[in-house]
Amino acid sequence: MNKVLYNIGMVAITTAVLVSCGGNASKEILDNQIEEPLPILGTWRYASMTCVMTGDKPDTVYTEFGPDTIQIYDVYHRDNILDSYVTLGDSILRQTQMHYVFRNDSIIAENQEKNVQVQVVNATDSTLVFKFTLADGDKTVSCQTLSERCQLPDWLKRKIDNKMR
Repeated sequence: MNKVLYNIGMVAITTAVLVSCGGNASKEILDNQIEEPLPILGTWRYASMTCVMTGDKPDTVYTEFGPDTIQIYDVYHRDNILDSYVTLGDSILRQTQMHYVFRNDSIIAENQEKNVQVQVVNATDSTLVFKFTLADGDKTVSCQTLSERCQLPDWLKRKIDNKMR
């Protein structure tokens, strides 16, 4: 009899957990944040990215981000805000702000336009490797990115400071 009650109790608990997780899973995670050590805090610059595309025209693209190419900077703040900057030369091509959480091996970031989840493959004090998959129609792109810890360039800091005034 105790075994039957135990099994019923476990089924009830499992059902309650599954029902409470319904809806947008990333929204649940962002709304119910659990403090974890954040090894990703700070500024990271994309150093390289490898993307494998499948679909009609499969291809592999490897990109190294050098001084004369587009630069991508991600700034992870303690208040769970991620600022991302895409730059070329001394111009900001795109700026995005998202709320993020770091849980287990994933960074989940979202704002009203985007919902992004990346798996952290490797993180050290100076490098961050993550991978993600994008699907667009019949094409799938799987990417792996190497980021390096850095400081924002002075010109970018000045532009950000001027926008905030």
